[in-house]
Amino acid sequence: MLNDEKVSARGDDPEAVTSSAEEEDWEDLIERYQHIIDSVCRSFRLKAEDAADVSQTVWMKTFVNVTRIRERRALPGWIKTTAQHAACDVLRSRDRLTLFEDSSQDKPCSWSSLAPRHEDVDDGVLSAERRAAVRHALNELTEDRRVFLNLLVADPPVSYQQISEQLGLPVGSIGPTRARCLRKLAANTLIQALAA
Repeated sequence: MLNDEKVSARGDDPEAVTSSAEEEDWEDLIERYQHIIDSVCRSFRLKAEDAADVSQTVWMKTFVNVTRIRERRALPGWIKTTAQHAACDVLRSRDRLTLFEDSSQDKPCSWSSLAPRHEDVDDGVLSAERRAAVRHALNELTEDRRVFLNLLVADPPVSYQQISEQLGLPVGSIGPTRARCLRKLAANTLIQALAA
């Protein structure tokens, strides 16, 4: 994520020339939080091109306003709110929302019935954060341990005998090795933060 020195040095000028280190920070920031924008777009049922417009708008606004965000922990919430506003703007600008008469209720459909439920957005964000945390934790394992765990969760399932033959492990060591790998994953700080 962006550190305070780099953010304050850049200011609010979107035309500012950034160093390669700052570009890498932005790439990390986008990789870390893009799932929030994607989740909001899915909850609004946006088409791919509209979702791309929302994403572009959110990242442009983030770039321009990042120095105004006092608490870095507030950034995910700010991104989510900005994405929701951008999604509404896209829907309004495309004239996609058509209110119609609900014959069963004899009254017009309300805007609130068309808006995404907050639980759906929150569940999507949490699910994406969990997946990102697990990917991060898996990347901290050695390659052979990642392959081992992938074989254990493969679909269709791979038998212990096949895992043993493929990796050259005794069948009896698969259970204890799995336990050690899972303990290491559980010790990852991102996993612990989500579990708290």
